[in-house]
Amino acid sequence: MNLRPLISLTATVVAVTAPFAVHADSSMAIAQCQAAVQNDSRFNGAREANAQQAGKGVFKVTGLVKDGMNRDHRYTCRYEYGEVVSYSVTEASVAETNQKVAAIGAGLIGLAAVAAIAKHNDDDDHHKNRDSYYRGENYAFDDRKYLTRECSDEIRAHIDRDHGKVVSIDLQAPYVHDRVMSGTGEVYFRNGGSRELRYTCNFDRSGRIYDGRYSYVGAGYPGHSGYSAYDYGGNRDGSREYKRGYDDGRDGREFDPHKHPQDYKDGYRDGERARWRN
Repeated sequence: MNLRPLISLTATVVAVTAPFAVHADSSMAIAQCQAAVQNDSRFNGAREANAQQAGKGVFKVTGLVKDGMNRDHRYTCRYEYGEVVSYSVTEASVAETNQKVAAIGAGLIGLAAVAAIAKHNDDDDHHKNRDSYYRGENYAFDDRKYLTRECSDEIRAHIDRDHGKVVSIDLQAPYVHDRVMSGTGEVYFRNGGSRELRYTCNFDRSGRIYDGRYSYVGAGYPGHSGYSAYDYGGNRDGSREYKRGYDDGRDGREFDPHKHPQDYKDGYRDGERARWRN
């Protein structure tokens, strides 16, 4: 039996159908990304979408969407293996370029490829704690600080990849129930501005994050919705930590939210606000 014609026919079918499969996947990516963006009542009329394949089953979708005043905004969306894992819409209209923080944004976490990114920033103590919890020598849920750090690093890695470089992220008063950490927080972007967050991190019994999500809330800088309207101008009751945080925020320096007191964080917020105004 001569197999050459059969092999040739099979190769032809594969070569012809592959582009159609990619086109179908990209069309689905565009449709689901547009639906996710327009799920926020402030935006509609998604159009001019473009889907770029970033890997097998992975697409980056970009396009335009209108707000209630008929102004165009750009959106970016990441679609992986049949679902939207991240999207954001710029705060500024296309005609305005000075505001880079997202107006809306959300994403899924617990994806192994991105989770590994966060682990590169471990200090020795945190790394040792993780190893002991993974081996079952100690119980991760007795260590709230460890869980908060894992959740914070995981969310930061995803936002850093999908929505822009992050200076710091601060999770405030996290609540843990049935191995799920949830709460609110704030993320500060290197290019200016911040966003309040709602988030969940789902842990297994060893303290590994396997699922979760985050979404932006509030208006962000300028006109931050969830932060005190008082502006201390870099000096609050003579607090040295506040002043140090203010200077770092104004200069755009990164900081570790796990190693600074609240006065420093408050100063950093005001310094970031001052930098954004300028």
